Amino acid sequence: MFEPLSLHKYLYANADPVNKIDPSGYFSIQELATTQTIQGIISSVNWKCIGTTILRNALKGLVRGMIFGGIDAWLGGGTIEDIVNGILSGGITGFLLGPLAMINRLRPVFIAFGLGSGIKGVYDSIKNGEYDQAAFRATFVILTLWELKKGVWDKRACFTEETLVLTEDGYKQIKDIQEEDFVYSENVETGEKGLKKVAKVFVREVHKLIHVYVDGEEINTTDTHPFWVEGKGWIEAGELKTGDVLRLYTGELKTVEKVEIEVFDRPVKVYNFEVEDWHTYYVTEQGVLVHNAKNYDGNGNTGVGNKGTRSTQSVLNAGSKADALKAVDDLPSNIQSNVKSFFKGGSNKYTDFTVEKMPNGNYMAKMTKPGDVPGSKAIYYKEISLDGTTIKVYKDTFDPAGNLVHTKPK
Repeated sequence: MFEPLSLHKYLYANADPVNKIDPSGYFSIQELATTQTIQGIISSVNWKCIGTTILRNALKGLVRGMIFGGIDAWLGGGTIEDIVNGILSGGITGFLLGPLAMINRLRPVFIAFGLGSGIKGVYDSIKNGEYDQAAFRATFVILTLWELKKGVWDKRACFTEETLVLTEDGYKQIKDIQEEDFVYSENVETGEKGLKKVAKVFVREVHKLIHVYVDGEEINTTDTHPFWVEGKGWIEAGELKTGDVLRLYTGELKTVEKVEIEVFDRPVKVYNFEVEDWHTYYVTEQGVLVHNAKNYDGNGNTGVGNKGTRSTQSVLNAGSKADALKAVDDLPSNIQSNVKSFFKGGSNKYTDFTVEKMPNGNYMAKMTKPGDVPGSKAIYYKEISLDGTTIKVYKDTFDPAGNLVHTKPK
């Protein structure tokens, strides 16, 4: 306060013992660096090479901060000392913020702070007559908005080319899917399944992939691609966690074993397509249910309907074993004995006996056994071919919270 030199606007940061981040006198390099470091937020950490990724993001932040800090101070009319201070403080701030920007949970904070301070910086520059500086800051605010559009609001979720998709002709690599093809889809609100037409196909390039491991199988996808998680709804791949339970085409449930993130120096080509009506499809030979990321609001809502459906049909639905055994007589004769023997294997305590005709012509019989612990249960499945032959039998066991404990063949 008593040092006249400290009143000089370009030494404001040096007079700030807490932040020391305002070499221009109007706008902190921390704010500007934060705005630009959002580009780092769009990229995430490669957990396979975490040290390298942290260093790479730190160095990117260092370079950006030095460039932006120096130019900003120069355009603000700063002296050589001010410009040097801008380069140093901007570089230090960028170096520290770069690794932090890899943390997805901090994304909303960085976005709000970076854009807010960036816009404020433009306003302050105009107010103080520093129009070149205002134009410089406005340019990078616009670039930041563009990066956010691409990385945060861009929901063009995709899979790598080798990913298998369940179609009416069997499994087909996603790169070979074409408009007018029919793929198996599911209405998550009703459980109805059927063949739906592919309306559009998309191809793009990305620098980051999410590796989702389910029952020993690896699924390579972008971080915004929604997967159906039991008990949660649609969850983007980048937010999946070990232990999340995914739904398969057969109705079976599988647990996510691990999730890895990988960042590439060169772009990787990825593919997706829009499915009419239900906007869902199945990937990999396991038939994992995913969304096509259109008409998706993050809450499990998909804009469902019944246009052009080739659907699963419920042919038996009974609450008790006695009612189920009576209803079996109304089933096609070639599967009656197989279904009846399956239901007879359950005790009188079993509930929710159902039989569905699947789009591929097979039948899926199910029954539920209440567990000894209140709220726990086991669901038994038996898939039967059109000629009455058993294809497979298995059971899913759930704890009282509804979490899948394990799946076992019978």
